[in-house]
Amino acid sequence: MNTFSHLIVNGALARPLKRKIAGWRLPPWHTGAFLLGSIAPDIPLTLIAVVLGAYDLFWGAGLPRPDEPAAATSLMSQLFNDWFFHDPWIITAQNMLQSPLLILLYLFLAYWFWRRGRLGGWLFCFAAGCLLHTLGDIPLHHDDGPLLLFPLNWEWRFFSPISYWDPAHFGQQWGRFEMILDLILLLYLLVIHRSTLLGWWRRRRSPH
Repeated sequence: MNTFSHLIVNGALARPLKRKIAGWRLPPWHTGAFLLGSIAPDIPLTLIAVVLGAYDLFWGAGLPRPDEPAAATSLMSQLFNDWFFHDPWIITAQNMLQSPLLILLYLFLAYWFWRRGRLGGWLFCFAAGCLLHTLGDIPLHHDDGPLLLFPLNWEWRFFSPISYWDPAHFGQQWGRFEMILDLILLLYLLVIHRSTLLGWWRRRRSPH
C-alpha cells in the first residue's frame, strides 16, 4: 500500500479506535503518534532511495526512463533488486519499524514503561500505528513484504498473491481499488472533522 494510503487509513481509524479502547487499562491516546506510526515504517527506505536516486541522477548512471530497465550501474536498481534482500544494513533499516515481531516488542515495552509512570503512552500509540501499517503491507506484497520474525529470521516473508505495485500480481487492479478507497476515506474524514475544518476556515477568514 502506498504511504499516503496508510496515513489515510490510520486517520480514518483513529477516532473509532480511540472510542473502542476508552476505559481499557491502556496508555492515553495520542492521535499524532498514531498517525506518525502510519508513515514512519516507509521513511528509512524512502530516504535511502532519495539519496541514491539523487546520486544516480547527478553523478551516476542516471535514472532510467519508465519504459527502460534500470542500468546495471544504477544504485537505485541495486537498492531494490539486490540490497533490499541481501544487505544487512538495508534490511535492518527497512524492518526496524516493519517487523511485526519488533513492533509487538515496542508495544510491550511502551506499556511496561507507562505502567511504571515513565511516559510510554506516546510510544505505545506510535507502535500501534506502525503495527496497523505492517498488517496492511503483509497481504499486499508478493515477495518484498516485511520480514515477519526479524531479527530472529532474516528471510521469512509472507508471499502474497497480490502486490500493490506489481502488474504481474494484480497491481493495476489493486491500484484502482486503493484510489477509490482513499477517496471514500477522505470524504469520511471531511465529514467527521467538518466542524473543526469550518472553525479553522472561519478563523482564517475573520479580520484580525
